[in-house]
Amino acid sequence: VSSVWLGSFFLSPLLSSKYMKAKKRVTTVSCLLQTSWEALSAKKQKPANSNSGLPGGDVEANPKCFIGNLSWDIDDDSCKDFFKDCGTITDIFWLKDRETEKFKGCGFITFDSIEAAQKAVAKAGEQLMGRELKINFAKPRPGGERKSGGRKRDSRPPPVRPEGGTTTVFVGNLSFDIDDDSMRNFAQECGEILKIRWLTDKTTGDFKGCGFIDFSSTDGVDAFVKKNGENLMGRNIRIDYATPRN
Repeated sequence: VSSVWLGSFFLSPLLSSKYMKAKKRVTTVSCLLQTSWEALSAKKQKPANSNSGLPGGDVEANPKCFIGNLSWDIDDDSCKDFFKDCGTITDIFWLKDRETEKFKGCGFITFDSIEAAQKAVAKAGEQLMGRELKINFAKPRPGGERKSGGRKRDSRPPPVRPEGGTTTVFVGNLSFDIDDDSMRNFAQECGEILKIRWLTDKTTGDFKGCGFIDFSSTDGVDAFVKKNGENLMGRNIRIDYATPRN
């Protein structure tokens, strides 16, 4: 009995030391796991209205904003009308493909104050011409900003008359309050309108801000196309010859 007791006496300190070391390792691992889990959770917890996926998503507020997911028929006037409650726009710059010069569906707008830009960013997700806009503060350019007076969306080539003419025209950049009577009154000096077809979204049924008009003669279409760019209900409308159906 005495030998067992003596063995226990000498081994107890060793076992106790090993136990304490193992306990420290377990505690350290637990702390590391807890810290890693908290860091991972913090990364996952983003605000619902986060714009981190947009250009300059984490950029400090400034007067310049990026706008994306734009309608192909957007122009300066439509943009200014949409942001009229935010403040004064000092510059609009539409982005185009360098090779094809085709509009990329996005651009930059600059306001006269940071407060105005903040109001504009708050409109992210709202619809303009049937599209939900992406809006965020723009990332400052290295070396400073370019000179104002960027590319204009309304600098389109003039309508080209198809061979033999056509009795149908395309109309775009229309007010969402447009109706048949307003359009007929606008075109009353051009000729007789047979039919008006407003284009709507197949899924939602929302008006797309454009459509087609059938005239009774090619002369009526030729006269109407000359009104391209004129103001109708606060919008400079786009008019072009429609390709005849086969």
